[in-house]
Formats: sequence, C-alpha cells, structure tokens
Amino acid sequence: MEDVVVKKPKEAKLPGVEDLDPRETQEVLRRLWNRGGKVGEAVLREIEQYLRSVEVEEVAERVFSDLDLLTREDLWDRSGKTSRGYNHPADVAWEMVEEVIRPYLGEVDRYWRSGMREEAFRCCLGLLIGVYDFQMESDSSFKEWAQDDPHQAFCWVRDEWTRKVRDQGLTDQLESQLSERCPEWA
Repeated sequence: MEDVVVKKPKEAKLPGVEDLDPRETQEVLRRLWNRGGKVGEAVLREIEQYLRSVEVEEVAERVFSDLDLLTREDLWDRSGKTSRGYNHPADVAWEMVEEVIRPYLGEVDRYWRSGMREEAFRCCLGLLIGVYDFQMESDSSFKEWAQDDPHQAFCWVRDEWTRKVRDQGLTDQLESQLSERCPEWA
C-alpha cells in the first residue's frame, strides 16, 4: 500500500472566522475570554458593544421579514389530519406566528435580565413595530389564514412587556412610541 502524499498549495490560506461554524466560533470566543487579561477584557468590551447596538428599525425589519417568509403552503403542510388527530389551519397559523415571535421575546427577556433596560425596550418596540408592519404592509398569502394572529401577537408581546417591567414609566414610554408608530393598535 502506497503512502498518499498531498501537496500543499504554495499559497495556502489560513482559516479565518468565516470558516468556523457557530459552535466553533463560540468555543474560540470562550477560550479568548478565559485567557483573561487584556484579551479577555477586549472580548467582554466587544460583546457589550455588540449587545448594546440594538436598533428599533433593524429589529422591526427582521421581524417583518421573518413573518413575511411564512407561507400558506407551509401552513397547509402542517395542517390537516395527522396520526394524532387533526391540526386546524387557524391553530397551525398561530403556532407559526408564535414560532417567529418567541425568539424575539427571548431576546427582550435576556436584555432585561442582564440589566440592559434600554436595549430590552428597543428590542420590544422593534418587535411590536415589525408585527404591526407585517399586518399593515405585507401582501403575504399566509395572512389569509392568520387574519387576527398578528394583532393577537402584538397584544401578547405588549402584555408580556407590561408584566415583565412593572414600571409605569417604561410602559407609558412604550405606549407613547406605539401611538406614533402603530396608531391603529396603540
């Protein structure tokens, strides 16, 4: 049996961050942070700077886009008779909307628990605006099957915020922003 010899290209490119999958990237970041000292401090500064860069309109655009990607074909695929019974399209439509909204609510919660109140506020406001804009502006055929779901999701998110923050000033600030940006639902 002959040994296989693989020739190395003359100008081999070293792997970079873009060559890592998310798990590998997280492990490298953890190792850098664990080094402590200036490297660890730099990592923490970058994390904080990244987390503090929440922009209302960017969140709203992501939410709108994620909701707009829902299709009636996906709804139909998940609806109907199954081995466990029947999945009504209206129920499945709500589940699909909820699957989009839940990760954003998780972000709001993560910011809030981390003491990043302003970021939690901006993320929540962006989430609400994105849901509102989806209802008002999207021409998605999915909305035919989820007619009330965006408004229900909006109310759910707003109620979660009010329950979580227990701060009338922040609740009033959110309502003020919503009355300007989402007048039909504020």
